[in-house]
Amino acid sequence: MANNGGFHIHYWLFYYSLRIIYRLFFRWEIRGLENFPKTGGFILAVNHASYFDPTIAGSAAPRKVHYLARRTLFKTRFLDAFLRSVYAIPIDRGGIDIAAIKQVIEIVSRGEVILIFPEGTRTLDGNLQPVRQGIGFVMKRAHADVLPCYIDGSWEILPRGRKMVRFHKLKVVFGEMIRYRQFAELPSDKEHYQKISNFVMEKIGELKAKIERE
Repeated sequence: MANNGGFHIHYWLFYYSLRIIYRLFFRWEIRGLENFPKTGGFILAVNHASYFDPTIAGSAAPRKVHYLARRTLFKTRFLDAFLRSVYAIPIDRGGIDIAAIKQVIEIVSRGEVILIFPEGTRTLDGNLQPVRQGIGFVMKRAHADVLPCYIDGSWEILPRGRKMVRFHKLKVVFGEMIRYRQFAELPSDKEHYQKISNFVMEKIGELKAKIERE
């Protein structure tokens, strides 16, 4: 069941509930919304520091966002139903999941947004991690633009290995779009997938540095 705006009813309720929670309890600040296209498909590339990151980035976005989530999270019928209701797509973390990649390409081609963590897993120390070649591969295969996004504060709220939530101010910054056309002529091989991934991560790093200079 979906409304006229394309939101599944569960997604809609989850989305607005989270916006209220993050605004009231974490004093969140969202910047760069003018960089977030109102239409068209693209990849939303976000740093990964906490379990909260998908919901923070997704609820800060002004449009519906699809997610990639590791397949092990879909282990019960309830979790499977809930995750799919908020547009999560199961993906195998070992190697390249061709079925998931095909879904990403389909989502972008029909003009929607897919969130990907270029680092692949949560940071241990709050710093940005070495990036994997995955987002470069997906960008090339999907002919997709990439919107870099940096979340500040989620590591302080719930870092990897901690179970208790701490209250801390959140900032979500959307950068300028990285256009696929600037990489269109590059060969489709591991070396160039990695170069594209590195470029995406550099742009996320620039957003981080900008916040730290304030």
